[in-house]
Amino acid sequence: MQQKLSVTTLIIVMALMITSCNNSEPQADIKPISDEVAPATPVETSQNRTDQSSVDTKSADSASENSGQILTFDLTGGPVEFCDTLTIAENGEFLLTQPCKNNTLSGTLVGSDLSSFQTWIQELGSIDLTQASDVEEGQISASLQFRGLGATQADTVQETAVFNWINGLVIRMQPPPTVEAPPTPMAVETEGLCPTINKPAILVDNYDSPYQIVAIDATTGETCDIVLEQPPTGKIVSVGGAIYYPVFDETAKTITIWQVSADGSQAPLGFTTVNVTEGFLPFNFVLSADGSKIAWTRTEVDVMANPETPPYRNDLWVANIDGSELVTVMDQVENSQALYLVPIRFSPDGDMLYYALQPNNVSNTNSAFAGRYDSLYAISANGGEPQQRYLCTEENARFCVGDISLDGTVIAYIDIETRTVNLLRTDGSIINSFTAPGNDYVGQPTFSPAGNLAFISLTFDTESDQFPPPVKPGYLSMVSPPYTDVAQTMLTDDRVVRLWEWVDDDQLAYGVTTEDTFSLGVGVVSIAGETDQLTPRFPLGIWR
Repeated sequence: MQQKLSVTTLIIVMALMITSCNNSEPQADIKPISDEVAPATPVETSQNRTDQSSVDTKSADSASENSGQILTFDLTGGPVEFCDTLTIAENGEFLLTQPCKNNTLSGTLVGSDLSSFQTWIQELGSIDLTQASDVEEGQISASLQFRGLGATQADTVQETAVFNWINGLVIRMQPPPTVEAPPTPMAVETEGLCPTINKPAILVDNYDSPYQIVAIDATTGETCDIVLEQPPTGKIVSVGGAIYYPVFDETAKTITIWQVSADGSQAPLGFTTVNVTEGFLPFNFVLSADGSKIAWTRTEVDVMANPETPPYRNDLWVANIDGSELVTVMDQVENSQALYLVPIRFSPDGDMLYYALQPNNVSNTNSAFAGRYDSLYAISANGGEPQQRYLCTEENARFCVGDISLDGTVIAYIDIETRTVNLLRTDGSIINSFTAPGNDYVGQPTFSPAGNLAFISLTFDTESDQFPPPVKPGYLSMVSPPYTDVAQTMLTDDRVVRLWEWVDDDQLAYGVTTEDTFSLGVGVVSIAGETDQLTPRFPLGIWR
């Protein structure tokens, strides 16, 4: 159990570091890992960012000492040249200093950030962690010193939870980046956008510009640059050759979904515009399989109403892709459990929408991000009462639901205690259960368009003194409908650390890393076991 979150540390730390390299809003990256990592409650600040020269550093340090400094976190180096030191006092007051950027930020933690931090203070003793990784531009390193008041010596899982949280907190506190001038719009091609690239193709990040992404032909390896008119601020979705992505307007405080048509023309879907206070607040969307419908959500976190347990208010809209027949399915539906809404997919006929309610900032030591969703519901696209399909528990892990089949009839979920992937019909009947070959982690079950199910499992080198321990090895397994056979191993490799998504019914994209490459890249393996490491760049989605 202790090792199950270690791979999460590897993935989350990489994702957060990579996010900071892209010139987009903090915690609003376009990486699919954000589907599994809950967006954080906004940080309440007691003053605006200011030049360090105008801050009395000594006074700030004295204030921290007087209120009981508990935590110090240093993040240095890397492609964006981190020089960050964050200190947090027992009462939640924090001070972030960035001397190389001539910047400081101070304030007070609120909501789940504050409650998690103070729980750790009371329960845990000291934690000292150091992590370093080599990147192309040099080394990036992070160190954590935590001086809790509790009697419990933190185990690996607890250390991982604290490290993940503070690393993400520093990323959220980064100053707004200077966004480069918009690029020259792409010429609209008569042959279509990137005509030589076969689809489905892999879309990956371009670290050189927030406006550019790269399409990679999964068969030939050929690449094509795609220039976006606006920098994305969330996940990328593709249907019918078109690409969709959300854009945050800092001035207007709005988010709008943009469409890149198959011919390369680009335009905002104005009817999807919603008001938001910050770009990192939960906002998600999904399209129907034929591209005719779109659903999008917004979650408001009212920290001012209750800093300890702020209410979460969820909105859900559905419309035709041209904006007609717009329906408000949910309107400010409030909960006090810090649950935000994520649409998953439409039913094949477009009449039903499957969605999840995700808990924010889960830090319980029984939690493992084995799947993508913590719960599963269905609701009519025209509105009505939701129907619960499956609910994860503390016993079998939060975020245990990996996927639901495209026809909406089969649910794949994880039981971390038994290391099994379980298939359940939506009527409640059990289909089968598959034991993972990996000893320490199993997760991310994912259906292909035709229903092939793939999942990943990992064994860790527990003798290593690295943090987190290296994978020795990783396994990609699959089983085909009607799911009565034994699961087959597609690939066994020490470099396999994540399952991304099915490219088509024959090829599976997975996360791959090497000792000399810091970024979490993309490999592709076929059902026959043929594999190719396509790129070290971070994947954004599949261009279909």
